[in-house]
Amino acid sequence: MKEIELKVLEINKKLMIKKLLALGAKKVMKRTLFVEKIYDFSDRRLDKHLHLLRLRQEGKKIFFTFKKLREKSKFRVADEYQVEVNDYKTMEDILAGLNFVLLNHREKYRTTFKLGRAMIEIDEYPKIPVFLEIEANKKDLVRALQALDIPFSRTTNMVNKQVIDHYGLDGKLLKFK
Repeated sequence: MKEIELKVLEINKKLMIKKLLALGAKKVMKRTLFVEKIYDFSDRRLDKHLHLLRLRQEGKKIFFTFKKLREKSKFRVADEYQVEVNDYKTMEDILAGLNFVLLNHREKYRTTFKLGRAMIEIDEYPKIPVFLEIEANKKDLVRALQALDIPFSRTTNMVNKQVIDHYGLDGKLLKFK
């Protein structure tokens, strides 16, 4: 699946939720804790190209995902391959058995809304200001920004690792207390 997204850093969460609801956005996922582990080869060839190999628990669901960066212009465009798995520990063991190295272990809270054809996600990491991630095709993404009265100049195409780096944090272990 092709994933197209932008982020808007340092949003006011309460005001954004109020604005989304006023626009008729539907909450499709309540605030949920995500626990994710990022893996790579020992030479970090995935990380060097901003690709991602991730094992993530979203509430009670577990997903194994590979994202391959396709384009990084005004938008971040990636090919995303994801499967649901039923055993986090077994997947960790498989990755270790295949000699993948754990790069990062991080947590975040995410709340998701749907506005038209756009998915609007409010992400909260420890020690990082709350930010918005908007995912849709380019046309619908721009429409969502306009509806939310967010100028394109406020957006970024950074991946989460770059957002974490932007705030000067070590993403190796980013957990809530």
